[in-house]
Amino acid sequence: MITAIAIEDEPSALTQLKDCLSAVPDIELNACFSNIADALTYLRANGKVDLIFCDIELPGFTGLMGAKWLKKYTQELVFVTGHGEHALEAFRAFVRYFIVKPVTVTDLQELLEEVLGNDPEKHPVRLKFGKMLLYDGGTKTHTPTLPHNVIKLIQDGNYLSVYIRDQPKPVVVRYTVSLAAVILEPLGLFLQINRRTIVNMDFVTGFEPDLVYLGAEESYSVHEAYKEAYQRFLHQYQFGRGNGLQ
Repeated sequence: MITAIAIEDEPSALTQLKDCLSAVPDIELNACFSNIADALTYLRANGKVDLIFCDIELPGFTGLMGAKWLKKYTQELVFVTGHGEHALEAFRAFVRYFIVKPVTVTDLQELLEEVLGNDPEKHPVRLKFGKMLLYDGGTKTHTPTLPHNVIKLIQDGNYLSVYIRDQPKPVVVRYTVSLAAVILEPLGLFLQINRRTIVNMDFVTGFEPDLVYLGAEESYSVHEAYKEAYQRFLHQYQFGRGNGLQ
């Protein structure tokens, strides 16, 4: 788990950052502060964290002014601001990462990819030579499987359960469904239908405007944010009219 603190004096901006961080399971927000002095007091008492998200335009003592002290207590200092013109100043302060408000989940996921690097233990879903490589951090081994044998992927907390045909139990990896969707989307087999679920469309046995069926009794809801892509898929392959689709 990547630990983090946030330094932000605008309540609405802090709320948005916290909401986005809650959707990225690999980052744990330990504390929030409205100024650098309080943050430094906390860090001196509690030790280093992996990430510090710091607004640049803070009252009195700005993020740029405090960068050299904050960097002593973190692997990466991430500047957050509503003004993109501060980017050059940020780079001059030797800060590699810079996010412009409003912060999005995509921003944080891209940041996470950069921070984690290419370590396979931290990137447990890979495609190589047409195979998916599912990394088990406990045994430090990869389970290879062909994508067309994967029935579904379901997020449960910080872990992703990958259900494979003819295997009684899923392979469980530390990952997020959003990052898995990015990897699998180019294959054309998989579709994310809600925040927790990706299904292999070849295993789907029935479609409704708001539901997907796998087998005789198993069904999954299609959430509003994913309905456009879902209906686009149905329209592309359906024959006939009058099925109630929008």
